[in-house]
Order: sequence, then structure tokens, then C-alpha cells
Amino acid sequence: MDAKYVITEVLSRSNRAVVYRGVRVADGKPVVLKVLAAQHRPQHLTWLKNEHEIGALLGDRSAVRTLGLETYEGRLALVMEDFGGASLSGLLGAPMELARFLPLAIRIAAAVDELHRHNVVHKDLKPDNILVHPATGEVKLVDFGLA
Repeated sequence: MDAKYVITEVLSRSNRAVVYRGVRVADGKPVVLKVLAAQHRPQHLTWLKNEHEIGALLGDRSAVRTLGLETYEGRLALVMEDFGGASLSGLLGAPMELARFLPLAIRIAAAVDELHRHNVVHKDLKPDNILVHPATGEVKLVDFGLA
């Protein structure tokens, strides 16, 4: 385990990357680490760098803010803020009450609008890439590798 971070959970695994939630030891800041998979392709490296650049450009208005690119356990990792959001896909299933749906839809549309005002097209917008803070309803977008 890397001494810079304490991993608290695995959020997702794919053939491209493993996404961890954890804490940065130096300052106790909650973070999310997106670490390239051991058997990643060269384009996955490009996607991770692209995601870092777009996250830095957008700050924390409509996208999860990126904190940097680092090496974690010998692989390139994108370090991002952890604002406590969960993917929209976890909220789906049963019909959503209209009183909850409409404000959420407005926030998602505002986040996409913010991207477009910065001439960024996401190209992979889906419930897994829309994060919603459960208490505040704040919406942020993630996974800009294809953008």
C-alpha cells in the first residue's frame, strides 16, 4: 500500500482502471484515486491525462476537481477531490418522485451546460458518470477520458 493514501473502499473496477475512495495521509483530505489497470492500453494513459486536464479546467463547478497525476503502486493515478457524491446509477431503479427528479434534472442540465460553455463535449454521459451528493443534491460530472 502507498504511504501517501489510506484506501477505504473500491468504487469500481474495469479493464481500464480501478477507482478507489480514500484519504490523503498528509492532510486528511478525502480523495478518489483512479488508477490505471495493470494491463492498460496506451490510449488509457491518454484518456487519464485528458481527464486530468479537463477536471483542472472546469475547477469544481460542474466536474469533480482533479488534484493531480501521481504514481500509486507503480501505476499512473488521477487524484480527484471526494465531495461525497454517489453515482446517479445507484439512485435509479424505482420511479423517482417528481419533487426530487425535477431539481436533479435541472442540476444535471446546468452541469452539462457548464461543460458546453467551456467547449467540452463529454461523449460518455451516462448515470455512472453523474455524481450526486446525497444530502445536498449537488451534481458533478466525472470520467472525461473521451471528452
